[in-house]
Formats: sequence, structure tokens, C-alpha cells
Amino acid sequence: MLSSQHFAVPQKAMLELLGRHDYALDIQGDKMPSQTQLRSAGQKILKGLVKFNVLCLRPYSDWALDIPLQAYSGPGEWALVTPPSALALYCLKLMKPDLVTCLTEWKQKQAPKAQQKECKEERKEERKEGF
Repeated sequence: MLSSQHFAVPQKAMLELLGRHDYALDIQGDKMPSQTQLRSAGQKILKGLVKFNVLCLRPYSDWALDIPLQAYSGPGEWALVTPPSALALYCLKLMKPDLVTCLTEWKQKQAPKAQQKECKEERKEERKEGF
């Protein structure tokens, strides 16, 4: 959201991102979920974030002058996900370096775990072939 031009993300994209996160935490195996499944998983997360005023949904409006039509999928389509206020946007910008650092550290910790999982699966396959 912070790297987008208007500090807004289409609702479809946000639902898929949140759904990917939910699936990553819930380890669904090797199969990749469809976009519909990702959106469905992301919907309950987005509802909670909107309910507690962490994010907000902005439907298209001809009266809105701060976000142009190009940022939306089109009139009547999905809404945009934005910070709820200018202060929230400012706070997100301040937090971004810390969040990026935490995310990078988390990814580095996850890489060895993924490699271990692959090694275990390879060993299982080798054992099956051996018998």
C-alpha cells in the first residue's frame, strides 16, 4: 500500500495478499490455492482490519478528488483499501522501515525451514524407491 502511487490497493489484490498470508500460516501442503480461495481466506481478515479501523474501504465516487478513476478497476467495481486517515498513513510511513526489517528477518528464518522440509520429502521419496 505504501509503495502504490495513491497509497491505496484494489480490494481484490488486498484480499489475495491477506489470503496468501493466511494460507502460509495454515500450511496447506504443496497445492497452490486458487484466487477465489485466496480472496475467501482474506475476506475475514480484511473485515476485521476494517472493523477495528486499521484499514478502510473506499468505493468509487465521482466526488473524490484525491484518488483518480485509474486507481480503481472501474466504476462500480471493487473498492480500494486505504489507511483510515492521513495520520494513519503518516504512522505507516514511519513504521515501514521497521516492518521491512522484521519481514526480512522472518523470511531469512523461514528459508532454512523450507529447505529442511524439502530434504525430508526427498528422503521419504528415496526410502519409497528403495523398498
